[in-house]
Amino acid sequence: MSELNKKNHGEKKGPYTKAALFILGTLFTSSVIYLSANSGQENQQASAEDTSSSGRFSPHLAPHKNVKPIPPPVLAYSESLAGNGVPIPTDPERLWLSESIKSHPDSPYWRQQVQDHLAQARTPGWLKFENYHLSKNRDPLLLPTFARMLASEHVPNALTVRILDNAVSQTALLDIGLIHDRPVNEADPQGRVHVYTIPNDMSFLEALETVNAHPAVAYAEPDYLIEWALAPNETNDGISNGTAWWLNQIRAYEAWDTITDASAIGPVAVYDQGILRSHPDLQGNFWVNPDEIEGNGVDDDNNGIVDDINGRTNRVFGSHGTPVAGTICGRGDNSIGYVGSAWTCQLMDTGGPLSFAAAVSDAMASLSYATDKGSKISNHSWGIRGDYSQAFKDLITEIQDDDHLMVIASHNFNSNIDSSPVYPASYDNDNILSIAASNRSEGRISYSNFGVVSVDIAAPTEFNTVNSSGGYSGFSGTSQATPVMTGVIALAWSMDPTMTFREIKNLVMDTARPVAAWQGLTRSGAIVDMKTLVESVILDTDGDGILDDVDTDDDNDGVLDVDDAFPKDPNETVDTDGDGIGNNTDTDDDGDGVSDSDDWRPLDPSEQYDTDGDGVGNNTDNDDDNDGVEDANDAFPLDATETTDSDGDGVGDNTDTFPNDPNETTDSDGDGVGDNGDIDRDNDGLADELESRTQADITDWPVLTGNATFADDVLSANGGSWGYQANSARISTYGFSDNYRFSFKIDALGTYNMIGLGNVESSASYTDIDYAFYLINSTLYIYESGGSKGTFGSIAVGDTLSIDVAEGSVTYRRNDTV
Repeated sequence: MSELNKKNHGEKKGPYTKAALFILGTLFTSSVIYLSANSGQENQQASAEDTSSSGRFSPHLAPHKNVKPIPPPVLAYSESLAGNGVPIPTDPERLWLSESIKSHPDSPYWRQQVQDHLAQARTPGWLKFENYHLSKNRDPLLLPTFARMLASEHVPNALTVRILDNAVSQTALLDIGLIHDRPVNEADPQGRVHVYTIPNDMSFLEALETVNAHPAVAYAEPDYLIEWALAPNETNDGISNGTAWWLNQIRAYEAWDTITDASAIGPVAVYDQGILRSHPDLQGNFWVNPDEIEGNGVDDDNNGIVDDINGRTNRVFGSHGTPVAGTICGRGDNSIGYVGSAWTCQLMDTGGPLSFAAAVSDAMASLSYATDKGSKISNHSWGIRGDYSQAFKDLITEIQDDDHLMVIASHNFNSNIDSSPVYPASYDNDNILSIAASNRSEGRISYSNFGVVSVDIAAPTEFNTVNSSGGYSGFSGTSQATPVMTGVIALAWSMDPTMTFREIKNLVMDTARPVAAWQGLTRSGAIVDMKTLVESVILDTDGDGILDDVDTDDDNDGVLDVDDAFPKDPNETVDTDGDGIGNNTDTDDDGDGVSDSDDWRPLDPSEQYDTDGDGVGNNTDNDDDNDGVEDANDAFPLDATETTDSDGDGVGDNTDTFPNDPNETTDSDGDGVGDNGDIDRDNDGLADELESRTQADITDWPVLTGNATFADDVLSANGGSWGYQANSARISTYGFSDNYRFSFKIDALGTYNMIGLGNVESSASYTDIDYAFYLINSTLYIYESGGSKGTFGSIAVGDTLSIDVAEGSVTYRRNDTV
């Protein structure tokens, strides 16, 4: 192990799992190899189960490492089969179905599954088949009925059978005429899963019924055919030739500064159409079986295969396997051709078929071969043509104990495989990584399948690589995106082969680069980031000697990574509102719009205030101000001094001087007139409006008759005879419709002086002023329109006289006294 990998890796971390949700399909029309009438029509985002449902089908989702767990989408009851009018059967023999239909989305596939199961005859073979799976805590609605099995794409005269532990495989079914063909695992003849040949005089449907009813059998199913995940009608037209763009998309160049050789992880198994081992860009990149002697014609390792030097098969029988291998690890830095995700690795060629069409039993045999030989990772750029294979799923579950990760194509039907399942990508096993395909613009390529539950992550496709003719050409589909991912993982895993499949899978998901176009289409909503992935394998954030990929507390802040919203930031651990800002920095931790400093419960978005301080938040408290009146009946639920507002003016009765008058609330001067209607709120005799006015001096006094002067704000009228007048044009412009005050100060006493405001006077006499003070020596009179209103007492030098015009009324004042 290199110095980088000699660090203590400590306790291993928990898995990133795919949720065990039963939300997988639209109907595959019988005998149409995936491309059914409904394929590609369910192009909506994934639904998911109703997590409130009870029953035996309980999914579990393990958290991400280093990021918050991504919860599975919640399937609302209204989106389920049960919530969309599918009747819940009352058949006591199918009690499981009433719960199952609550856990599956409303789609043509699942509606057809319900109908198929209701139509399935309750024969001895079917009942035993169904009850076996129920005993294993499985959802039978996932399983095809016998009619579906018959209509599927499968090997016509064979069944894949799991026999019980006390049965002898070679002779177990002779009593019903079936001949033992081979064990699925050639190296383990005593294994429990075998392929049997159906006799010519027995129909396929009869064989399904008879074998499933047999006492030596756990279950039997067709040997489903498979197909490779090339793009639809792929002709290499439109392929984005060259390598730079896809390598830039996954940041391979930066990753290669750290590592280029994936050999340390051991054999990278490829189940496909064989690999051209003589291709110059693949030479030296093959695993060599240490237990086999090449060319001696002997099965040296006793695994049932002679001379399996580089894998289970030595043949090339199609054009698909070689470009898959070249995408994983086409040789780099050799001045020829095109490079793969890794430059070197140990490719293990595990098949496909040896003497028959590619089928699930052969894929199972290849997977068993790979794990028996120590492979920890395998590439599967294909899908099952037929239906759900329980035998294959069982094997995938078993090889989790071998710490083996399967990288699987999601396939190419432009379909949501959460509701239109494609197996094995739609299986819920932890040791599966399901791959979608991205285009040059980092979006979903048009044909790629998707599914926020069933598909994990995206990788690029449609670029040149090696071909089975010894040259180079374009490749496409999720068939190519999948080996991109396989090579990336093999390279990163080689930096620390002691990691478990769960740890490397977690790391792949945690370090993926989020892309907006992928949000809601895959579990990660991201494209693989090769640079960050390989760096994360050797990263030790806190410098404690334990690499982050296995350190349970990367930043050493005392909070485990699985509980830490910021596992690489020792200053932050919690992000209550999920806004990406840690609580130590966030001024509104719970994102409720009230700053933490003003928030009674800064970590509870449902509460902000506790008005009465009783420890119960206002949103929960029935009496926020604790005044004995419940909030629902309290006009002022946050004011303990008020409960009622009789006139509805917003002022409580306890404060309102006029509680029954919505137009009045206060009476500042206590005169019984509300302030809104009182022109003199302080009762000082001066209208409120006048009190708010700004004083302006009268400076324009043109002398009209007689001998009068105006200087330094002083108006002087001198003379001993009648009829001297001086007017101000400014006062006359105010008129009597405005509110204002006319005031003046007495600097000297004189005989017969009349000063006031004229409106309609004729000016024929000085006494003909509408509203005026009449000063005769030291005596003050009030005149209106030439008529006396009486004396106003005496006057002295220094007195101030004023006339107020307000709201159509005239008030006379001497030294502010009315």
